Amino acid sequence: MRDAANPSRDFDVILTDTTSRLARSLRDTFDLHGDLEIFGVRVIAVSQGIDTSDEQSDVLIAVH
Repeated sequence: MRDAANPSRDFDVILTDTTSRLARSLRDTFDLHGDLEIFGVRVIAVSQGIDTSDEQSDVLIAVH
């Protein structure tokens, strides 16, 4: 998170297999998603086809 908050970071996207690899609880996943969105970092869950740049990503995260 420290690196994501840094404006001169070396990345703009985090790739993960599924959202369950980000956090174990739905609340933590949403908190992480919100923080990363503020920092301008996208998260893509490849196996689930979720991209947080999509406005419906919150719904997809909750469903999965």
